[in-house]
Amino acid sequence: MIKKINPAPKFGARVKTLSPYLLILFLVCLMIGFNYWSSSVKADNVSTSVDVGNSAPTIGEVSLNSKEVINLLEDSTVDIMASASITDNNGCLDVRDGGGVKAYVYQYSTYNASTSHDDNYMYDADIVSCSWQSTAGNTCNYECTASATANTGMYYYANPTSAAASANADQWVVTVVASDSYYAVATSHSFNDNDEAVIEVNLLLGLSAPDASASIPYGTLSADGESATIERGVRNSGNRSMNPLVAAAQDNALCVGYSGCAGGIITAMHQQYNLLTFSVDSGVSLSASPVTLDTVTLQRTSDVAGDASDDQIFWALYVPTAQTPGSYTGINSLTADPD
Repeated sequence: MIKKINPAPKFGARVKTLSPYLLILFLVCLMIGFNYWSSSVKADNVSTSVDVGNSAPTIGEVSLNSKEVINLLEDSTVDIMASASITDNNGCLDVRDGGGVKAYVYQYSTYNASTSHDDNYMYDADIVSCSWQSTAGNTCNYECTASATANTGMYYYANPTSAAASANADQWVVTVVASDSYYAVATSHSFNDNDEAVIEVNLLLGLSAPDASASIPYGTLSADGESATIERGVRNSGNRSMNPLVAAAQDNALCVGYSGCAGGIITAMHQQYNLLTFSVDSGVSLSASPVTLDTVTLQRTSDVAGDASDDQIFWALYVPTAQTPGSYTGINSLTADPD
């Protein structure tokens, strides 16, 4: 039996059978090629830039002496403190390291922050010690202290502002000025938009007798004898003009054994005083009742001895007849009376 052999399929038929596969392969190759071309053409480095502008500092609430009244200390100085919260959006170090802060403490409406230093009315940045309390982030806490221990504090003769102390009764304020490294400046005060100040300096009446620890040595005198006049200074150690009040601490002004006056006694009237040199019986007799000497010892303008705020009182003693011999001591009282 002769086996029938089927003829081989024609070429066209084979191609027709493979064409779907070829199409898929072509599309895959096309996608691969497109992705390669796309990525190789669009890859690039793009530079970036920005200019960061300077932010001027701003000052939050400022405070003088923790908003407490200032009480001065006779013949001395006291600490006064100014503080402020300062913000700079470039960082607070831009103020601390690149700029700076100054504080000015002064009596409002009498002086201002541009006035030069004056111990009666104005304490400027040159005399205060300032420090940063914190420097984290954009806000810094800043504190200035005029220090008594460094003799840069507020002096005892700084102008009082209470109504009873002065006709010019406006209060004390602080102005804080901050600048950054670009010299941008911010200013803030310790009073509000109505110009109401916040701090008062209290009245301080004071008198001191600095000569030889305030002693009046009459020397050695015989009974029925009198001393020469002895000059002793008085000093205004407060913050307004005053007159000295003179008195014996007790009627028995000089005693042997003063604390109990157990021995001899020289009564107060045997001491005399005056504003000018004198001889006994032409002065004012001392008593235990205070007497005002009308000297008008002025408010000081400096701490230097010998200015118009210093006065002198002259003293003399008469020893009565038949006075018991002995070493006599006593105490005379000098106090300040407001002028």
